[in-house]
This record gives sequence, C-alpha cells and structure tokens, in this order.
Amino acid sequence: MKHLFVLIVSVFLTACMHQTDGPRKVAEQYWQSLKNGDTVIARTMVSKSSQQAYDDYLALPPDERMAIGEVTFGAEQTTIASVLYPDSANPEDHTAFD
Repeated sequence: MKHLFVLIVSVFLTACMHQTDGPRKVAEQYWQSLKNGDTVIARTMVSKSSQQAYDDYLALPPDERMAIGEVTFGAEQTTIASVLYPDSANPEDHTAFD
C-alpha cells in the first residue's frame, strides 16, 4: 500500500512539473498562427478577457483586417490578473486590474 501511495504521488508531482511555454514563445506561436491563417490555434493563445475582441476582429471582412508582415518582439512581459477585496464580508466591493 505504501508503494502504491508513493507511485501515485510521484506521478502527480511529475504531471505538475510540466513546463509551460514562456511569453515570447507564445507570442511567436500566436503571430505565426495568424500569418498562416490558423485563427483557431491563435484563439487558444488569447486571454479569456480578450477573446470577445478577438472574435469581433475575425468577424470583420478580410479587407478591413490588418495585414501581418514581419513581426519583431521586444522585452518579455507577463500580465497577472488581480482582484482586490477591501472588505471580505462584501465580495461585490472589489477592484480588478491586470
């Protein structure tokens, strides 16, 4: 029984150690997907808060969309969505920001 527990914990911890792509790699994959016309893959890389704007952009006629040429990248940046609750008894009173 002890060995089974150790095996299960080891598998769980190995799964948790999966490395995610860094922001630069995600940005490169996003823009390359758009350049290739693969909007479904590109959509998977858009934050949930931006997906409606992305869908609205894709709904535009092709001649109204921005042409994508060469893409260059600057410094890497990560956005963290944060919510502040000044009074835990009143969850409606909060401030959200990225």
